[in-house]
Amino acid sequence: MRVTQIGVNRCYDEHYIKNFPGETGHYLLLLIKSKTRFKINEEWICADPNTIIIYNLGTPQYFCADSEIFIHDWLTYVPEEEETGLFAQLGIAMDTIYQLHEVTYFTELFKAINTEFLANNECKNQSISAYLHLFFYKLAEYIHRTESGANDYHEQLQRIRAMIYDNPAKRWSVQELSAKISISASYFQSLYKNRFDITPIADVINSRIEYAKYLLTSTDYSISRISKELNYSCDISFIQQFKSMTRITPFQYRVQMLNGGSNPDVSHSSEQNK
Repeated sequence: MRVTQIGVNRCYDEHYIKNFPGETGHYLLLLIKSKTRFKINEEWICADPNTIIIYNLGTPQYFCADSEIFIHDWLTYVPEEEETGLFAQLGIAMDTIYQLHEVTYFTELFKAINTEFLANNECKNQSISAYLHLFFYKLAEYIHRTESGANDYHEQLQRIRAMIYDNPAKRWSVQELSAKISISASYFQSLYKNRFDITPIADVINSRIEYAKYLLTSTDYSISRISKELNYSCDISFIQQFKSMTRITPFQYRVQMLNGGSNPDVSHSSEQNK
């Protein structure tokens, strides 16, 4: 692995924002030591201190300070061709927030990589690659321990998910859900994602859309009434979110189901917003 840039223990104020929407040509490894807000797949996620994330090639990078100070270690790197399958082998997911309880070991690895990066010796690239591999192997160990933790919380997570789907109109927050099993919001998000392969807030949205589908096919409720039943602020918000999840409007979905699942051309119908 070839490191192209690195920063250790960089500090900024509460106004810090990183917004890089395009192709970078390299991977970004972050170890963030302060509260941070991430935007991933159009979803805002609040993370506690001691967070690791690895941004994939081409993934928009948007995160910002969520406290009076922003502190992080970071590096960009390019893997060798034979290393491209390493994360799949280790079970490390890209563009995923990992909440750590202790980061001293990972911080020391960042310092060691930085020392080698600034050095002028024949073996610096090999040393950097070795340290970076060690970093990822140790991260994989942590992830596997977290997955074991998810197994420990299996029944509680199942109950919370059932509660979400039983109450699709409720505006659940991660803080409220995590409090039900007395763990931090960021740790809850990590456990939930590992257990169900979806973030809590994405699952909350999915529960609303699934209930909307049920109402569209089992009642004659108007789009406006269904929007109110699900506690949306306005009909347009409901229609936009439904379409972003299903690629068709609620009205188009209702017509499609009434026609036995076919996909009629209803794009010009004035009934869509009724």
